[in-house]
Amino acid sequence: MVFASCLTPPPSLVMDEQMIGWLKTQTKKSKTRIALFPFEDRSQIEPDLALGSGFAIVLYDFLKKTNETGIYHPFVMLHSTRSNNLTNADLFDDEKILQAASSIEASHAVLGLFQRQPDGTLRYFIKIMEVASKKQLGTTIEEFTDQGDRFFASIGEASSQILKTISGSKISTDFLRNSVAKSPSYEAYRYYLKGMLESSSYNATRLEVAKAWFEKATSLSYGFKSAFHEKARTLFMLAIIQKIMGQDSSASIGEAAFLLKEYPLESEKKTKNGEVLSSSIGTERWLKSHLAFVSGMNLVKANQQGQAQKELGIAISLVPEDGLAQLALSRLGKTGDANLVSQLNPCNL
Repeated sequence: MVFASCLTPPPSLVMDEQMIGWLKTQTKKSKTRIALFPFEDRSQIEPDLALGSGFAIVLYDFLKKTNETGIYHPFVMLHSTRSNNLTNADLFDDEKILQAASSIEASHAVLGLFQRQPDGTLRYFIKIMEVASKKQLGTTIEEFTDQGDRFFASIGEASSQILKTISGSKISTDFLRNSVAKSPSYEAYRYYLKGMLESSSYNATRLEVAKAWFEKATSLSYGFKSAFHEKARTLFMLAIIQKIMGQDSSASIGEAAFLLKEYPLESEKKTKNGEVLSSSIGTERWLKSHLAFVSGMNLVKANQQGQAQKELGIAISLVPEDGLAQLALSRLGKTGDANLVSQLNPCNL
């Protein structure tokens, strides 16, 4: 099975839609489905989009580990704001945010704003909304210094308030204390947030920038496992683009696999009371998908088409945006979305 190479990258919009679709399937099936949106920056300077997105990311990190409700990964809301053409100035607009939340079938929306004070303090305000009734259920105001004093503690307290308002539950004091104690430095986390924002889309240039931000984060906080994991994810995303374009992806895949070996992903059971700051969107799935793709292609060469179809199907179920896996499966006669396969493979039209 021969694939062509070219200089045309696969369309990031189509790949992003597939990635976000997978993320939506990972949201816990629950009557309560919380959408945590990026915060509006009202500091009257150039908006800090990384920190704005970062509030949603760290709130997700705290709330996800409680396993109380369904919580969408922040990338889902980030893409929702982009598809709805929302700007920084729209992120605290009830009507626009509720419309975006409704489009992903969220039951509750959390929106906020933050502002830098002259004394270096950052104050932020959160609103908790019920999507169907458009009713405001609660608010909370917190603050911390721009050097990071109380950042994780204040976000932990805000997370507990959100959970209590929506479900009546609270995050335990011990859990919050352990989570805050194991947090990286605020400076390292700010670089991590920059990396998360840049790696939220299948754009090769931005992914290279994200990789550099994650490296900066790990240089400042060496035990910051989440930054290593997200760098691995970024490398896998780059590898998929390289593979579709017919480029050598072995270096990207090799480095990503090395990082996962050096900093293994722990099970949910082990991390329940451990490191909370790990907005993983399934880093290991990219490695498993890659291994299934390689296995499938080897089976094609061995003329074992039935087994090849099974392995390629596994690869696609884990990473549906892998256009080359989609194309390989279609060439084996497995019917699917021909238009999607074509869109994802500009080099093999």
